[in-house]
Amino acid sequence: MWKCAQTLLTDGPLECFHCYLSTIAKMVKSSLKDNESQQFLLEEWRGTQQILTMIIRLIQHSHPPHTPALLCLATILRSLIASESTPQALVQHLVTLAVHGTEEDSGGADTLLLPDSTPEMKRLLTTPLDYTDPSGSNMLYALEAVVSGAQNLSEELTCVLQLLRKVRVFGASTGDAELREVAVLLHAAAINKLQQDSQLSQAEEEAQADVEADLDPAQPKEKRLAALLVTTWTCKALVVRGSNLQQWWTKKLLNLLEDPELGVATARSFETVVKEHPYALSPACHARTRLLHRQRFFEGVVRPLVDTFSTSKGSLKTCCQVALCSLMPHLPQPILAPHVDKVLPVVLQGVTKNEGQVVVESVVETLASLLQHSPAPATQHLSFLLPALLSLTTNQPMAVRTKALECLDALATLPTTSLLPYRDDVLQGLKAALDDHKRVVRHAAASTRTVWIMVGAPGGS
Repeated sequence: MWKCAQTLLTDGPLECFHCYLSTIAKMVKSSLKDNESQQFLLEEWRGTQQILTMIIRLIQHSHPPHTPALLCLATILRSLIASESTPQALVQHLVTLAVHGTEEDSGGADTLLLPDSTPEMKRLLTTPLDYTDPSGSNMLYALEAVVSGAQNLSEELTCVLQLLRKVRVFGASTGDAELREVAVLLHAAAINKLQQDSQLSQAEEEAQADVEADLDPAQPKEKRLAALLVTTWTCKALVVRGSNLQQWWTKKLLNLLEDPELGVATARSFETVVKEHPYALSPACHARTRLLHRQRFFEGVVRPLVDTFSTSKGSLKTCCQVALCSLMPHLPQPILAPHVDKVLPVVLQGVTKNEGQVVVESVVETLASLLQHSPAPATQHLSFLLPALLSLTTNQPMAVRTKALECLDALATLPTTSLLPYRDDVLQGLKAALDDHKRVVRHAAASTRTVWIMVGAPGGS
């Protein structure tokens, strides 16, 4: 399989090469669970060198490189590094090359990394990380995989502060969205894995200064959005490890909700902090993780968001609403339960077409989750809530229509005395959804109608 992939890289279509890599990635992931297979991949096959060599060949062969294939190779490399017991040497070599670049300054790290490398491969390995150089830029995929997969960044690892500075400049300057995300994930992984000492404090202080400069309103919007991405992921890296340094970054996100240009994007970024990523900052990649970090983050922001929502108007009110609704779908119900009474009024005010599509889509998903677990607090809001939900069952995206029907279904579990005055209006309002052009919506509408027909009926709710 690997030989076929090597042949396809030079003689076949890259789409087929990517398909083979996808299969190899699945095989490697499965094999790493077995000790004997893991030993073969890491020692006899020399997996990390094989994959790193393939990444370099791909960058040399295609211009621009095939991004899905690069991402797939990075996934394999990340898995292999995560299984290595002592990957520090490889991490040190790649970081040194990314910072210094030239053979003289890197101390021969390229030869230590790939002893059998060709002159062309050495030239690529010794190209420093620079957004103006496509070859050096694409080595970022390998660098992110190695740092993300490493068990830790030891105190002996030099150049890491220089690397973080380069990565921030790269993320703020590159026009490639895919590379910018890779750079930000690399930055977050390094911040998360640094030792709890002066090195972490210095890295965090330098990141603060760079982010403050890039978020200045005088900067272009693209650069400010890149700085927001760094802010979000640095906050997540510190939240996940349970560091008190996250307080500045959390406060920065809360303050950016007032920004007329970045407000909505910032509101959406709260979801990133609590949402699980397929691999970034995950236990499988040896991220420093503290228990209940999501709960602590939510507890720290829920009151400021609710208070700001209550006292503000216009776009800031909308941003607070979106931020809250972005957080809640990713939190366990035991965390949300103590706050339902104060967050429900915020959510309910978004259940109307007049609030705009961004708010409605966030709110209706959150409301469905809340009502399915705690419908009782909604009893006093039925006169407003039921007509608003019925209006969302038509002329909305399919996800909104189905979630609105789920909300109506959950509300039908309330006591009959509360629901009976609204029963006929709900049944009448569901007729349009029963004739929806999407089968899944018609099915959900039929189920909801059946539940509401039983309200007040013998044997019903």
